[in-house]
Amino acid sequence: MEVIMPETPHLSANEKRLVERLQAKGNIIARMSSDSETAIRLGNGYVYFSIPDGKHVKAETVTSLAGKGMLTEQDDCLFAGGGQTLRLADPLPAFTSGRRRKAK
Repeated sequence: MEVIMPETPHLSANEKRLVERLQAKGNIIARMSSDSETAIRLGNGYVYFSIPDGKHVKAETVTSLAGKGMLTEQDDCLFAGGGQTLRLADPLPAFTSGRRRKAK
């Protein structure tokens, strides 16, 4: 029987900085419903920020990290089909970052 190992996620510089900030300060990510054009286009109708410092977080960074299994949605069920807060996965999956070398 062949064991298939999941691919180690590669984080962009923005993603890595956010993960490091969340680790260092124990912050969480919160989402807020918004009808702004940007929130609808990039965040599926949500804007994101970190708590407790209130810093804006790009929707594409949050959605990418969630898709890579780095962030987990909390079960607070504030919104239909999901929660309002996201935390770093525990345990945090191994990841790579930095520039990727081109194959020769």
